[in-house]
Amino acid sequence: MIDTYGRNIHYLRLSVTDRCNLRCRYCMPAEGVCKKRHDEMLTEEEMIAAVRAAASLGIDKLRLTGGEPLVKQNILSLCEKSAAVPGIREVCLTTNGTLLPTLAKPLRAAGVQRLNISLDTLNAEKYAYITRVGTLDAALRGMEAALDAGFSHLKINAVLIGGFNDDEIPALAGLTRRYPTDVRFIELMPMTENEAFGARAYVSGDAVLQALPELAETEQDDGVAKLYRSGGMKKGDVLTVAQIAGVMGAKRTPDIIPMCHPILLDGIDLSLRLDESRCSVEIEAAVSCDGRTGVEMEALTAASTAALTVYDMCKAVQKDMVISDIRLLRKSGGVHGDFERKEE
Repeated sequence: MIDTYGRNIHYLRLSVTDRCNLRCRYCMPAEGVCKKRHDEMLTEEEMIAAVRAAASLGIDKLRLTGGEPLVKQNILSLCEKSAAVPGIREVCLTTNGTLLPTLAKPLRAAGVQRLNISLDTLNAEKYAYITRVGTLDAALRGMEAALDAGFSHLKINAVLIGGFNDDEIPALAGLTRRYPTDVRFIELMPMTENEAFGARAYVSGDAVLQALPELAETEQDDGVAKLYRSGGMKKGDVLTVAQIAGVMGAKRTPDIIPMCHPILLDGIDLSLRLDESRCSVEIEAAVSCDGRTGVEMEALTAASTAALTVYDMCKAVQKDMVISDIRLLRKSGGVHGDFERKEE
C-alpha cells in the first residue's frame, strides 16, 4: 500500500483503550479521561476485523497502543487473535511497563514479539512527579520482567521536556550500553494548557545531538525517525546504569545466593559518587523491608552488582581496576540483632 508521499505503508497502530494507570502531566489531567460507554468502543471482534482488513491491504506489522493497553482486561486474547491473522508477521505493544512483572510472560506466549516501554526519567522523584501516581521502581521491574520473558530487544520511548529531563539525555542514552535496547527520544506535543509542557518545553533533535556528540547516524531505515549509534562512553552514563543494575541485583539476591530466601523489599537506595582526584567510585547501598529479617545480603549484592557494572562498562579503557572494601556498615533487625561498624 503506497501513500500520497510514495511511502510503502505496512504498519498499523491500533489504540485499544484510552484508559491508563498513570497520569502523566503532559498527557492527561490528574482525574484521568472520561470513561466511555461500551457501545462507544470497538469490541474485540471489531478490532480483529480491522486487523484482518488491514492485512488484506498489505499491512504486516501491528502495534497495540493506548492509553495503557495492559489495563484492558482482554488484552491477551486480543494479542493472540491479532498474531493469528494471516499476513500479520509481527505484533508489537507500547506500554509504560508497570504491569509487565505479571504480564510479560503471558504477552510473549500470546504472540507479542516486541515491546516499547515509555520511560521519561531515571530519577525516582522526577518519575513520581511526571506520572503523578507511578514509581520508577515499578517501571524498572517491568523492564527486567520483559527481558526475563524473552523479549530480546526492547525500545525505550523517552519524551524530552525542556527544564525537566533534557539534562538526562546522556543517562537515558546510556541504557543502550548495558541492556539490549534502543532509546528513542520523542518530541513533546503540547497537548495541555500547562506552560511547563507547552512550546517552551520543546527540545529539538539538534539539542540531543549536542548532548551526545559521539553519536553517528546509521544507514538503517526506521520510517520517519533517524537512527544513530553511539560509539563512546560518558562517565555519567556509567554511574546511572550501574545504579539501575544495583537495584536489580538487590532484587535477585535469592537467585544467586543459595541460602537467601525471597524478601519483599520496601526500599532500595543506591548512591554512586565519583572521586576524580582518586580515580575511584564510592558506592553505598541501603535496603529496607517491613519484616523482622535483616536485608544486609540484599544491600551487599546491590553494591557488588553496581561495582561489577562499572567495571564491565569501563574495562575497554582500563582493565586493572580493583573492586575492594565491600563491607557492611550497619544493620537493624534480624535474628542476630543490630550491628554498626566502628570507625576505622
